[in-house]
Amino acid sequence: RAYVNKLNKLIEGTPFEKEPLEEIIRKSDGGIFNNAAQHWNHTFYWHCMSPDGGGDPSGELASA
Repeated sequence: RAYVNKLNKLIEGTPFEKEPLEEIIRKSDGGIFNNAAQHWNHTFYWHCMSPDGGGDPSGELASA
C-alpha cells in the first residue's frame, strides 16, 4: 500500500494522474517509475499465487 500512496502523491497534478499504471511505468523515470513498477510487481506476484497451491514438489525438484 505504501507504493500506491507514494505514487498517488507523486503523480498528483501531473499528466500521469489520468494514465493507466502500465503507461506510467513505460513513460516515467525516477521515483514515479520506482513506485509504479513496485506496485505492479507486488500486484503481479500476489495474483500469481494459487489458492489451491501447495503440496510436495514433483519431478527433479522432488529428487534433489
